[in-house]
Amino acid sequence: MRWLVCLFPLVVFPLALQAADDERQTWAKSHPMTLKSISPDETDTTDLDGFGKAVGDARIVFLGEQTHGDGATFLAKTRLIQYLHEKKGFDVLAFESGWIDCQKSWAAFQKAENTPLENFEAGVFPIWAKSQQVQPLIRYLAKQIQDKTPLELCGFDCQITGTVLRSELSSDVAGILGRLPDDTFSRREQGDICVAFDKLAEGARFPTPEELELIGKFRVAVSSLKSDKQFPVEELTQWKDWFENLQAGIDVKMADKTKSPAIRETQMAKNFLALATGKYAKRKIIVWAASYHLMRNPKMIDTLVLKPGGGVKREPTYHNSVIFGDEVWKKLGKEIYSVAFLAAEGEWKLVQFREANQVPPARPGSLDDLLNNAGHKNAFIDLKGLPKEHWLRSSRIVARPFGYADTEAVWPEVFDGFVFTKTMTPSELVPLKIDE
Repeated sequence: MRWLVCLFPLVVFPLALQAADDERQTWAKSHPMTLKSISPDETDTTDLDGFGKAVGDARIVFLGEQTHGDGATFLAKTRLIQYLHEKKGFDVLAFESGWIDCQKSWAAFQKAENTPLENFEAGVFPIWAKSQQVQPLIRYLAKQIQDKTPLELCGFDCQITGTVLRSELSSDVAGILGRLPDDTFSRREQGDICVAFDKLAEGARFPTPEELELIGKFRVAVSSLKSDKQFPVEELTQWKDWFENLQAGIDVKMADKTKSPAIRETQMAKNFLALATGKYAKRKIIVWAASYHLMRNPKMIDTLVLKPGGGVKREPTYHNSVIFGDEVWKKLGKEIYSVAFLAAEGEWKLVQFREANQVPPARPGSLDDLLNNAGHKNAFIDLKGLPKEHWLRSSRIVARPFGYADTEAVWPEVFDGFVFTKTMTPSELVPLKIDE
């Protein structure tokens, strides 16, 4: 009978694996909430009620994206934004775009002197502003501007991202220079300061060390001003914030590649926390950004990399990273519901690219693969509401929320929900003429 004892573990082990696999497949078929559409034109929102219930009383909702070239994700996010605005009372849309730029962009929307697209691209990165799949969102922002509770646009990035700052920054600087005491800067220095800020705004050139020194002197001069009729307190406060972000943008460009991401993430978190606890402290905020920026607990995530000779190794890609979402979560975690996106097939493309990139096949057994095999076209998964004993809360599983790379984590510790779109479609460049 001894041989039966020896064989018993060999029989039980594969049976246990099969049982676990069956449990996951059953869950993948029954638990995700079906989304009948990702189109922003869909007027029936009953399929989003489960999403709304999952969001619950959260005051801040993060909406990520795998890459900045995910057309289907842009459409899905726009539909969710409309739902959150109309059904859940969210009235601020914070973009991964310039703090200064989006202030000017929102002011342009309010004036309505230009087209909605021109107002939007005044502040928001071209990767979104120039995307056909983002145009429904832009039109929605413009349409809601006259409502009692419009969806207000703001930004939290320290970089210069839109068109308006490139044309207005040096003139804003000149407006301050013209009001400073005559002996503050010589005529030549004033001209050099404007040129230095022009270079900052353009991005193609970078100020010389001498010009950076002049920018610093200009900052000191403005920061030392006392508010009065000539320099209202609101203007000086605005310039204080602008200087901080302009300096952070300079630091990002001057630092080496290992340090610049942390500088940007730290400043973005500081900007957003200032908005969420200050200007918008009593308002409900939607955040549009890459899923990378919105993760929490980066130390829990490993990237799976193929070994040259075969097999897979795990790399701690994000373990030492400073991440915007993680920093914000430490302060406002109880108020946040974060959503990342997954896809199983299709293509993605940044608007400036001619050729699309193929979404690689999902790794067998990954979350993307489970959802695909379960037959879902579009679905929402609430991770936050899973029971404590659920296998997703205790198991590390592969998923691809970051650039379609295979990453492994206990995902409820990283995001609160996933939106799955089976087929990704590329972001396409907006035509030169669009129907406003």
